[in-house]
Amino acid sequence: MRILLDPGTPELLRRWLINHEVSTAAEEGWTSASSLDLIQLAQQRGFEVLISTDVSLKHHPNLQRPAIAILVLSTGEWGRVGVIADNVADVVDALRPGEYCEMTIP
Repeated sequence: MRILLDPGTPELLRRWLINHEVSTAAEEGWTSASSLDLIQLAQQRGFEVLISTDVSLKHHPNLQRPAIAILVLSTGEWGRVGVIADNVADVVDALRPGEYCEMTIP
């Protein structure tokens, strides 16, 4: 799968997503794009999953059911995400197009 990490998602997570093609918003030149814009840009460029740390995303009034899967992490702090990186990778592997999933990171 092609996966896009938003600016708040730790880039180190890509080490646990080795079976996928992973890019960051920065690598794509999209560091200033809003979360909604990232969804649209990612879809247009053939990404299948967006991993975001924008916990308010599901409450956005303009969020329409996207074609790509979205995984929202409750934090982008690597010290916390890294502890459960295997779990995050398992969730990513199970995502299907159009699914929205949130992970609360302790």
